[in-house]
Formats: sequence, structure tokens, C-alpha cells
Amino acid sequence: MSNARTKTLAFIAGTVMMTMPFAGLYTAASAERDEGNIVTVNIPLNAQSGALLDRKGRVLSYDKQSGVVCLLPQLFYSDEAVNSALSSLLAADKSLAERFALPVSAEGEQTGSDEEMSLLRTVTGLEKGSPAELLGRLYDVFGIKRKDDSAYEIACIRYAAFLCNEDMFTLSQSPSAALYERAQSIAQSEPFVIADSRYTRKYNKTDGQVAAPHLLTECEGQLGLSGSEGYEKRSFRVYNGAYTERERSGIAPENGQDIRLTIDRDMQLAAQSLIKDKIAQGKCSAGSVCVVSCKTGGILCSASAPDFDPGRLSKDYEKLSQAQDTPLFDRTLMGLYRPGSAMKTITALAAIDTKAIDGDTYLWCGRWYPLGDTTFSCLYYHGYESVQTALRDSCNVFFYKCSQMLGIDTLSEYQRKMGLGKSADIPLENAAGRVVTKKSVNDLGIAWSEGLLLQSAIGQSETAVTPLQMAAWAQIIANGGALKPLTLIAGETKDRKRIIDNDYAFSQVRAGMELAADNIYGEASLSSLPRKAAIKTGTPETGHGYNSTVIGFYPTDKPEIAFAVVLEDSESAYELVRPLLEEWDSLNR
Repeated sequence: MSNARTKTLAFIAGTVMMTMPFAGLYTAASAERDEGNIVTVNIPLNAQSGALLDRKGRVLSYDKQSGVVCLLPQLFYSDEAVNSALSSLLAADKSLAERFALPVSAEGEQTGSDEEMSLLRTVTGLEKGSPAELLGRLYDVFGIKRKDDSAYEIACIRYAAFLCNEDMFTLSQSPSAALYERAQSIAQSEPFVIADSRYTRKYNKTDGQVAAPHLLTECEGQLGLSGSEGYEKRSFRVYNGAYTERERSGIAPENGQDIRLTIDRDMQLAAQSLIKDKIAQGKCSAGSVCVVSCKTGGILCSASAPDFDPGRLSKDYEKLSQAQDTPLFDRTLMGLYRPGSAMKTITALAAIDTKAIDGDTYLWCGRWYPLGDTTFSCLYYHGYESVQTALRDSCNVFFYKCSQMLGIDTLSEYQRKMGLGKSADIPLENAAGRVVTKKSVNDLGIAWSEGLLLQSAIGQSETAVTPLQMAAWAQIIANGGALKPLTLIAGETKDRKRIIDNDYAFSQVRAGMELAADNIYGEASLSSLPRKAAIKTGTPETGHGYNSTVIGFYPTDKPEIAFAVVLEDSESAYELVRPLLEEWDSLNR
């Protein structure tokens, strides 16, 4: 039995039963007895939510107007009028009553539960009797003529309308054109029929994909697109099977405003496809791509996969919320990852800016690095490395040594300067993450050791960052130490902020990232791009394997975009860089 019916059972069994005929049923009969009865109904008026557009003005999501047919049960002033109207509506659409079920079939057989039958007995006041007799009594209660071809369907609708606890009873949420037109015609003379409009959120698709489904649904929930609802208050005097309208007032709805985002639809769709292709190939289980503008700070792409169809979210929510691959989770804004060796760019900046090293400093890598009772390692024996070659080769030992020159307080200070450990100042919720300090690891119940300093320097340990934060720190490097604050709303301008004032330090790190880009070979090589790129990869441990990360910017001489890629259970994030940058070039020819 539905919740509505359960609630109504308690309602009917109360004091109202004492004042209405047939065990409390509100019909025209009760109105006739109360001469001068005033009935007031409040009709909600829906506001149209604003559309979401991409940076070029292309519509990503919008409200589509659709018809809805409703009844106002309190205004059922005459059984004859109500049944006649329903008969006319059913003639326009015979399926209208299909979603309203009685616990008794048209042939008089019990089809519902015993509890539902008990409710029907209470409503009709017939405590004993067969299902067929109950159906016949219900016809009498509602004044339905048994010979009417639509008698049973009318009874189904009338019974459901009675059980409705709201002023407005929805008869059809998606009426056919014929039904809606018929309802409009009837509403001209009958106050209890409403042919209204409602809005359904729609999402434009390109090749079967919705661009930025996570971001769109977050914007719709957090950016105030919905406007303000209105209402119409209508007051009637119902008497002797007739009515007169006394008053009509209310507040008109105010539609929401369109919002133009910084997202580029085509860049977004390309990034989504790149991640999904890797998932299909078995090269990752999930991932994120974030691209930001170096000039405006606009978030051009915020891709997270697996994803979902937002147009089916309400229908599929239970399945999606329980899915092992968490498609509802926005990995770009909320996913927390170890950045791995991408963090070496910040460690290098800190070491140069504090004058612990410079571009002519060479540190020895013999692959093994003993510290107390523990020996840390590098993937290879590198010999002497400068900061540029150490970034190219991703030498762990070089940055272990830098971290010990800095200490955890200084290293974590520079990580915070680059935007880690705090949420980005955008209008959507996004995770703050965590930088490694003695306090932060102690809060996790982990005893401090010098080894945590070494691991923090290479993006391991308890470091936790979002792909959005990674793209933002790549932008700072691309801009030579200045952050153009991130924004999601097109046209919004924020003043550029100088984060670290040391052109020399950034030139060294940028040069090292260019060398790292040149160090990619095979099908993923960046050498075929028309302009040079700069990147730094990472392969952070996860406890059950590895993730794969990349930060970078493009082109190197006059950076236009900065980006971050994170692939879960993967070692191939770098393979997305070239097609991502090729897409950017194709959009800007």
C-alpha cells in the first residue's frame, strides 16, 4: 500500500468521519449541506530555471516547458460535473487511469492487499460485503453511472484523488496533445480542472554524451538557477451543487537567469571520451582531466569518469549510488589523490627560492638513500643531477636531499602557497585536501618520522590533492609565479596574484618540465605537436597499486592552458596529453 493511502487511513478514521457522508468522503453532498461553504485552494506556479551555457554560448542544460493536467478535489462541487469532465478526458486518452489502481478489478475481483481492502471498506462505510459489492458502493459514493463506458476508470481516478493529501492532484504529468487540449477546454468552465505548465530539466547531447554532467548538476544545485516559485490563491463559494468564484490573488513566479560558464563543450567532451576510452581498454578504472586558462583563470574542462546521464538521474539514482565505480562522484572537484612526482615541481621551487640550491647545484643519485633504519630508493641510478635533469628523470634522491635542506615546515609552506590544503575559491563545493605537516599526520594517528618528509617531497605519504588544485598549481608555474584565480562563470574577472616572486626559480622548473615533455617517446610523444609542451608526470602508490598523474601547460613560450590528468589504477596518464593538446589546437585554429 502506498504511503499516501496509509496516511489517509489514519485521517479518515479520525474526526472528519463524523462530519462527512459515507465515512468521511468529501463529495458534493457535503458541500450542499454546508450552504455558503468557502473553499480556498493554493495553486503552485513553477518558475523556469535558467539555462547553463558553455563559454561560447552553446546550451548545455535548460528547462523545457511541458503540460500537466491536474484536479482540485476540494472544488468537486458536483459529482455529475466531475464525472462528466473525467469521462471527456478519458475519451481523449483512455490510458489516463492506468496509474491509478483500485484494490478491486472492474469485474469485482480483489486485486489489492487486505490492508488496501480495509481502507476501501472504511472509505465506503461498508464493513462487510464482497469486493464486487464494495466496488458498487464506491460507484454510489462518487455518483458514477454503472452504464458509463468509463465507469471503472472514473472510479479509479476519483478514489486516488480522494486519497491525495494535497490541494492539487496530478492527473497526468506528460499528457498527450489531445488530452492537454481537452483539459484546457474543460478548464474554461470547470474550476477543478487545471491545464498547467511545468518544467523538466533537459541536457543536450553530442554523440550520445552530455558535457560535464557532474558540473552541470552541481551548478544547478548550488548556483541559484531556479528563480522563485509563485502561487495562485483561488477562493470559491460552493453551494447547492454550484459555485461562484470569490477571489483570485497570488504572486507570479520569477524565472531564473541563464548562466554562462567558462567550460568549453568540445574540450570537455574530448576529455570525457579520452578517459572512457582508457577505461574501456582496461588501462584505468576511473579518472579526471582538468584544464584551466592561464590568461583568465577560467575552468575550461572538468571531466570525471565514470559519469552518468543527468537526464535519467532521478530514475537511475539508486543504481548509480550503489555502483562500485562511483559514477556520481566528481573526481575533479572532490577526488583526493597523492600527486606523486608531479609534486617535485613544488619541491624544486621551494629549494631554489630559499637558496638551498640553484640551477648549477648537482646532487648525487646512487639509487639508494639510507635514512636511519630505512633505505629509500629511486627507480634508477642517475649519477649527478641538476634540478632540470632531476625533473626530466624524476629522480627521487635529488628531491629527498632537497627536502632535508628545507625541512617539513618550509616545504609545507610552499605547498600551501601553491594552493594545496585549501579549497579553491569557486562557487562550487570542492575538497581542501591535505599537506603533510607534523600536526596533520598526528591528527591521522601517525607518528612523525623524517621519512614522511622525504615522501612528501615526491608527492607520496599522506599528501592529498584534487585534480583542480593540480591544474591551478600548473597554472602558477606556467605564469611564472602568478596565479590567475580560478573562475567558473564566464566574464568574471579576478586580479592576478603573485604567489612566489622569483623568475629564476620558475625558469628552472619550466625548463625541467620541457625536458620531461621531450622525454616522452612512442605513440604518446609530444614532438608532433605544433608547439612545445611542458609536463611533469607522477606514479603515486595507492596501497593496492598505482595511480598515474600529469600536470603541465601549453604552449611553453606563451602559455594558454594549464592542465592536470589523474587516472586511477593506471600508469598511463601521460598518454592523454597529446590528444588533449591536439584538441585544444583544433579549437583555436
